[in-house]
Amino acid sequence: MGDEQPTTESRLDVRRINTAQFETAKRRWQTSLVLKGILFLLGVTIALGNTVWFAPWVMVALALISESLQILSDLAKGDAESVLRMLDRCRTFGRPISHAELRDLVIAAPRHTRMVATGTAADEYFTGSAPPGPRRALEGVLESAWYTRHLSLAMARVYAALVGVIVIASLVMLAAAPRYTSAASPDAVVKAVAAWLTLSVSLGMIKNVIAYFRMASRCERTVHSTERLLAVGDVTETEAVRQWYEYQIARAGMPLLPEWLWTRMRSRLGEAWRARAE
Repeated sequence: MGDEQPTTESRLDVRRINTAQFETAKRRWQTSLVLKGILFLLGVTIALGNTVWFAPWVMVALALISESLQILSDLAKGDAESVLRMLDRCRTFGRPISHAELRDLVIAAPRHTRMVATGTAADEYFTGSAPPGPRRALEGVLESAWYTRHLSLAMARVYAALVGVIVIASLVMLAAAPRYTSAASPDAVVKAVAAWLTLSVSLGMIKNVIAYFRMASRCERTVHSTERLLAVGDVTETEAVRQWYEYQIARAGMPLLPEWLWTRMRSRLGEAWRARAE
């Protein structure tokens, strides 16, 4: 009963569920960013223009909703990363997904993802040609880490530029707000609160910039270590599992990468990877 291996006729499309989980996480994350953008624009309007007494409360509400969506996005991403690790293990080490794992997925999966499947993990994700086993696992880690490094580095630069603009604008707002009102007036208090709220939200986004750069650095180390192991020729399962596990843990802790970035860079990275592998 407990952990029998499922047949390829499983009625659960694991890949579809995993894709839906990542899409849900990205939608929540993107909505959170949009709300942060609205909060920033509202802060600029309040700090440099006319104000109303309830404006700071609107900003606080936007900030709370944005942070709540970020938390929900992180939870959905955690679930998605867990399923992706299961799929990676199936593809690379050749270990089928158990019935117990599939039952857990049935409980967690949204209704619209419970579709008739052609198999539990039949789709090809990596380009490596080695049979399932330690070497295939290392090839998968190498390819994933190489792609993730370049995507994380690009996202870190975009995010750093965006956050830099917002932080500088917030500081300018904070410095300029008193000039537009009397220091003792209620408007001055509203403008100062708006500027501080905008600054605090923008400073909170800096941690993502650091996380993207840190992940790019971690991926670079993973690429070098897996290349050294693959060059040896005879890869042990212990070495492969250690590299795979360390990389999976690092990837689980990184922020999401937006779909538009992957769409924009996919072709160029694919060409570079094929040229690198030749």
